[in-house]
Parts: sequence; C-alpha cells; structure tokens
Amino acid sequence: MNRHVRIFLVGALVLSLLVTGFYFGLWRPRSAALARTRAAQAAVVAQKSSLSAQLAQLRSAAKSISADRQIASRVTNAVPPKPALAQLIREVDSASKSSGFQFLSISPGEPQAAATSQTGSTPSGPAAPSQMSITLNGNGTFFQALDFLHQLAHLPRIFVVDTLSLAPGGSGGSSGSPTGVSTGSSSSGSGTAVAPGTVPTLTVSIGGRVFTTYVAPAPGVAGTAAPAASGTGAKVG
Repeated sequence: MNRHVRIFLVGALVLSLLVTGFYFGLWRPRSAALARTRAAQAAVVAQKSSLSAQLAQLRSAAKSISADRQIASRVTNAVPPKPALAQLIREVDSASKSSGFQFLSISPGEPQAAATSQTGSTPSGPAAPSQMSITLNGNGTFFQALDFLHQLAHLPRIFVVDTLSLAPGGSGGSSGSPTGVSTGSSSSGSGTAVAPGTVPTLTVSIGGRVFTTYVAPAPGVAGTAAPAASGTGAKVG
C-alpha cells in the first residue's frame, strides 16, 4: 500500500471519528434537548389554553354571582326578613314628597301568616311570607294621588293596593271620584266648595298589604311579635 492510500485511509478514519463524535457528543444531545423543549412548549400552550378556558368560566361565574346577588338583594328588599316599618314609612314618605301628595298617616297591622292549603303536618316547601295590612291616609289633587299610587307600585318593597277610597278634600265623607267634587260657590251639602280657577283636592284612603318572611310567635309562646308602629297627624319626615 503506497503512501497516498495510507494518507487517504487515515484521513477518512479521522473524518469518520469527527462525524461520530459530533453526532453523539453534540447533535444527538442537542436534538433530544430540542425535542424536550418543544414538548414542554406544547404542554405550556395546552395548559395556557386550559387556563384561559377556566378563566373565562370563572369570569362568567363571577358575573352570574353578581347578578344573583342583585336579584337576591331586590327580593330581600321586596320581602324583608322583618317588618321593617321604619324603612317602609321612609319609602312612602319619599313617594309622597316626589308626587306632591300630602301623606298624613299610616296604620300598619301585625304580621299575619298567609293561608295555606297544605293538610299534612309537615310542609312540602318553604313557608309563604307573612303579610301586614297597611292603611294610608292623605290628600292632594287627582293627579297627585294618581302619581302617588304609581310610585307605591314601584317601591323597592312589594305594596299591594286592595282598596282605594276617594272623597272631596276636607269633607271626610263617602267615597267619590274627582269628577264628583263640587265646584260651585255654595258650601252647603256634602261637597266642598272650590273657588273658580283652583284645583280641587281629594281625601284619599288606601288599604293595602306588604309582605315579610318574619313569623310572629304563636300566642302563649315566649317572645312577642314586633310592635306595629303607627303614625297619625303630622306628615312623617
């Protein structure tokens, strides 16, 4: 074997050793590390997608919880867990001031359990709310009274109007209507004389009900029901 062949073979062997060393010492480890990095990246992307979906669900749940809390708050205001007569008087007085109707008195009754058709000793569902009778008295013009009734229907608390009695202002007589108010110059009779050019007023009596989840103790049981406040005479401020 001549000298050139030996040099070629030695060169080929050295090149082969270099390629093998490069592959096993650098290329293969780097390729494995790159594969692991890509797998970790794919896992991170999948985890990010999963977390984004969970975040969207949590945000939706948070909005739902907020809406549910608002609904629960409105329900609690509409049917409170106690008579809350002071708050009711403030709301009625606010409606009176807003409408211009002169609210004179309010007479609430005791909370009464609602009638139920259940015959068994154990109820199958939640108890119906108790109801309290409310009598309101005041005076104002026909449109002021109408606006006052409209605002009663839109109080935060549920207010059901059962009866409505109208009489000429100051007469305190039998029920009538705005069209039945006397506008003549005579002051005799059951009507109230109204000067020409003035707006007749009405005396209004409203009978209604409000509701509460408060349950009054049965007679003879320790503890008494919350006292029913009443106000008469001067306007409640």
